[in-house]
Amino acid sequence: MIKNAWYALGLSAELEGGKLEGMTVAGRPMVAWRDVDGGVHVLDGRCAHKRFPLAKGRLLEDGNLECGYHGFRFDGCGRCVGIPALEGTQARLERPGFVDVEAWTNPEPTSFPTDADLVDFLETVCLRQHVATLAPGERHAFAERAAAAMEVPVIDYVRLNIVARRAAA
Repeated sequence: MIKNAWYALGLSAELEGGKLEGMTVAGRPMVAWRDVDGGVHVLDGRCAHKRFPLAKGRLLEDGNLECGYHGFRFDGCGRCVGIPALEGTQARLERPGFVDVEAWTNPEPTSFPTDADLVDFLETVCLRQHVATLAPGERHAFAERAAAAMEVPVIDYVRLNIVARRAAA
């Protein structure tokens, strides 16, 4: 492998619009896609936040890539353009002697997932290989430990995705 060189990624016709393509080039994982205007974008294949494979994420209608783990969103240049845990109204105003800020208004799910839903999410999306090695009686305890280890905003993102999966089913 030659470092600092150009490598052929593939034929233009092979890179379809609206689809993420994960690949390894010169020993590095990469992800490629075409945006809504047909432009080609290629990024490091791992999310800058927790190194989750970006090819397992999804393309949004605006052409940005969303990581499948925590939902961080990246534009075609690799800039992080959205973090679900930080979204919401952050209106502020300054008046003599005070700075006021409106509390964040993250969307609230209409129903909360059960423990079984969280176990299912962890099994199918995040930790399938490890969870498969556990006895059924150990899975619930593992899911609780895994959820406790996650940051609180991540739990909100996971819950919203479970609710969305339920609604789509």
